[in-house]
Amino acid sequence: MVSNSVSRTHSPAVWCPSCNASANIYKKRRAVQILWNDRIDAVISNYGNKNLTGREHEWNILNAVQQTLECCGRHNFTDWEENENKEHTNHVPCSCTKSNRKEWFCDAPENEVYIKGCDEYIKMWFENNTLALIAINIALLTVEVLLFTLGALLFKNIKKNKISQKE
Repeated sequence: MVSNSVSRTHSPAVWCPSCNASANIYKKRRAVQILWNDRIDAVISNYGNKNLTGREHEWNILNAVQQTLECCGRHNFTDWEENENKEHTNHVPCSCTKSNRKEWFCDAPENEVYIKGCDEYIKMWFENNTLALIAINIALLTVEVLLFTLGALLFKNIKKNKISQKE
C-alpha cells in the first residue's frame, strides 16, 4: 500500500506540469479551439470600445498579429462587421490594411484590406511547430528530473555529513 502511494506522488504529472498541460491541451484541442475562437470573437466585438480602455493590450496584440501575418479578423475582414465601435460600417482596423497608420479604425478600399483570416495562419503555425513544442517540453522535463536528482543527492550528502559530525 505504501509503495502504491509513493509511486503516485512520483508520477510524470508531478515531474512536468508543463508537459501535462501540453498533453491536456493536445487531447482537448477541440474544446481549446472553441474557447480560443470565442475569445477572439469577443476581442473583435469589443475592439475600439472607448468604455473598455483597460482592454487595449488585447487590441494591441490583435493588431500585432494582423500586421505580422497580414491577415484580418478570425475568418476574414467581414468579421469586423460585427463590431459596433467604429464610426462607419465599412471601417476595419488599420492593422488589417497595408497602411502604417496607428489608429484603431481606417476607411480603406477593399483592395488594400488583407483578405485572409488569422485563424488559418495560427492553425498552420501550431501544426508546423507542434514537434518543436514537444521537444521543448521534453527538454524541460529532462532539466526538472536532473535538478530533482541533484537536490536528492545534495540532501543525502548533507544528511550523511551531519551524522558523521555527531560521531
